[in-house]
Amino acid sequence: MTIAGLQKLSLIDYPGKITAVVFLMGCNFRCPFCQNPELVDYHYRDETIQIKISEKEFFKFLESRKKLLSGVCITGGEPTINSDLPEFISKIKKLGFSVKLDTNIFNPLMIEKLINGSKENLIDYFAIDIKSSPENYSKASGVEIGIKKIEESLKIISKSKIPFELRTTAAPRIIGREEIDKIKKWLKNSGVLEKAEIFAIQQFRNEKTLDEKFKKIKPYSDDELKIFGKILEPYVKKVEIRGI
Repeated sequence: MTIAGLQKLSLIDYPGKITAVVFLMGCNFRCPFCQNPELVDYHYRDETIQIKISEKEFFKFLESRKKLLSGVCITGGEPTINSDLPEFISKIKKLGFSVKLDTNIFNPLMIEKLINGSKENLIDYFAIDIKSSPENYSKASGVEIGIKKIEESLKIISKSKIPFELRTTAAPRIIGREEIDKIKKWLKNSGVLEKAEIFAIQQFRNEKTLDEKFKKIKPYSDDELKIFGKILEPYVKKVEIRGI
């Protein structure tokens, strides 16, 4: 795997934890509204991004922060495309850190391996990106996909005892009131919605996007995002509006 970035301190990425955030390179999706294009497309250039941090350097950093940090958030890109992810996480766990994984859950085999394929408890918290309703998933993800893999991963995670949150980026032209309602019905009917610790509606940012066209799209207002949250509130433990 390629470590493309490291945020040495975060108070917001992992509920209840002081964490470091490690960014892994590469993704199996091409969401047009993606706000980390430099982690998805190797040809994207952003001079503010430090590319490639060695694992040795990363673990040396963690060793030095044992008394200051309680967790590590692994994000991307999409971490589950890396076959050596379980070994990477195992090394983090052995240092005494809790692990939160941000994922689009399009790799149920890896999700199963992380949950049930090791004697260790590799994952302590999942943050699951829900891109859209099932019928619009390919449009939102930027690639042709079958929804069955997403649903299989949801089933695996929701049946485990590992806490998880769901989150949807409110990108106009992809997400609106009707789409939020469809997501609500889909996840409610599958028994997933009520088990989530949080459903986060995330503000879309147009400063930097994978598809240049989305830079011209105006984000929703704070009030509009709150309306999206109201659609979900009766069916989930907690709704958060992030980025406002």
